[in-house]
Amino acid sequence: MLEVIDDGMGMSAGKAAHILEQGNSGGEHSPGYGIANVNRRLKLLFGEGYGVQIFSALGIGTQVSIRIPGSGILRE
Repeated sequence: MLEVIDDGMGMSAGKAAHILEQGNSGGEHSPGYGIANVNRRLKLLFGEGYGVQIFSALGIGTQVSIRIPGSGILRE
């Protein structure tokens, strides 16, 4: 588990979900394009139990967690 925690302004739960699900719906350079892509790729490689999660609250901050397997699952 990799985690990044930011005590900045945070975001709504809806915006966090949009970033993970939609990625680049606003154009190639819209926020979340890379995050959504990484999330989809991790789920394809390792299964639905892995990927990116965003926990955030306005005025409190954001925590992004990336879950990947410890070892022995990656196929060549």
